[in-house]
Amino acid sequence: MNDNIKNSEPYVIGFKVVMRTEDGRLVSAIRGLTLDRCTYSDQHPTEPAKECGPLAVFSCQESAERFHRAYNLSSIPLEVWSCRYIPNAQNPNRSSSIPLWDSHGNSISWEQLPLDTILAASVQLIELVHPHTENT
Repeated sequence: MNDNIKNSEPYVIGFKVVMRTEDGRLVSAIRGLTLDRCTYSDQHPTEPAKECGPLAVFSCQESAERFHRAYNLSSIPLEVWSCRYIPNAQNPNRSSSIPLWDSHGNSISWEQLPLDTILAASVQLIELVHPHTENT
């Protein structure tokens, strides 16, 4: 792990659950919301595509692992990564009705997101902490 990535400012450390596509890309694990299928990487930060936003991460590994256990299926290969993120500057609170949206008009409300979800303006993966395994 690159300590410069892990400790650089103004990033905060969190956890991202991603889905590995058939071609090996790492994309958002949120169903029903494409976010224009942002591809996440440990090589560079990912930002929301134009007309989309923001990105979702977990504040702690336990919450990411819980999400992973609940939605990890053999047909949906989810992985948990540690990440560094920049909090969304206009981070709506839970009283806001639509915190996530994509350019196709799809949206996710706070009620559909796990409690420990944090909204981010930029996310860079650091290290794989829980690979996809069936029935975990």
